[in-house]
Amino acid sequence: MLSHGSAVAFVEWAVSVFGGVGGGLLSRVLGSTSMCFDLSVFEVFAPLAVGGSVVVVRDVLELVEGGVVPVPSLINSVPSAVEALVG
Repeated sequence: MLSHGSAVAFVEWAVSVFGGVGGGLLSRVLGSTSMCFDLSVFEVFAPLAVGGSVVVVRDVLELVEGGVVPVPSLINSVPSAVEALVG
């Protein structure tokens, strides 16, 4: 279980590293991770904390097929999915 304090600290760290909406990478984050995993805290709460948005898809590989609009400004995924996206 992830404590509230840990989630807040993680979101604060993400905002300090990836920046806010004004030119920062958190303006449109891809939301493809199940809410059962801790990575979803980053994908959902970090962009929302700075006024950004979450581009929700069922599967990160939907980006390979095209048609995901708007295009995310930040993707955080497993190496195999990233390889499929750039390969």
